[in-house]
Amino acid sequence: MDDPSDISTDWAPQMRQLMQTLHSHGITQVQSFAWRDLADPDAGGSEVHADHVMTRWAQAGLSVSHRTSTDRQTETFSRNGYTVTRGGGRYSVFLTVVGTRLLRRARKDVAIVEIWNGVPWFSQIWGNKVRTTWLHHIHEDMWNESLPRVLAPIARWVEIWLAPKFYRRTRIATLATTTRDELIARGYSADRVVVAEPGIDPRYCPRDNAKTSTPTLLAVGRLAPVKRFPLLLATFADVLR
Repeated sequence: MDDPSDISTDWAPQMRQLMQTLHSHGITQVQSFAWRDLADPDAGGSEVHADHVMTRWAQAGLSVSHRTSTDRQTETFSRNGYTVTRGGGRYSVFLTVVGTRLLRRARKDVAIVEIWNGVPWFSQIWGNKVRTTWLHHIHEDMWNESLPRVLAPIARWVEIWLAPKFYRRTRIATLATTTRDELIARGYSADRVVVAEPGIDPRYCPRDNAKTSTPTLLAVGRLAPVKRFPLLLATFADVLR
């Protein structure tokens, strides 16, 4: 990814095409929904990715709002040209958003973007027809490491059994061909799942071709159990031996 604060001329034609496509469908605003915001202490790659994309949308002239949970009091603020509303607990935010939206009439000029962290927002029952889903990967067994014991099987059931039935005809963007193949195997329509590679932040790209005197490994990510950094270190140790 490039610096989100600056859209290069390479991006300009794509942004213009996006605006024309949205306007042709009567869309003037994008509302996105994600579990966590970039300001969350547990934010990771998904949150960084969302910020990059929404910053570009905002700079192209699109009205963008982003709704997430919070680890503190409810707050609304502006970041990089788009509006962020953080409110609701880690788990209650899903019920809060769905319940609130059911009480409102869906606006025809709004496009919905669901960003999944394993749990869908079920916008089919409260949003309009212009919507899409970003799904980075399948969680499945990771639920046992990230949720309380009573919630893990529920989340797994929603992700593996319920979501494919609800979202079979929804356009889904994922980051890798392997994830696309897995989604199709789980019941999602092949013609509705596309791969949108996120790119690499320039900060993590080699600046030259010079080799280090010793084998070097760079791993970037949240230090969370589900990221399995100990396994990476153990594997690299085996390689060195």
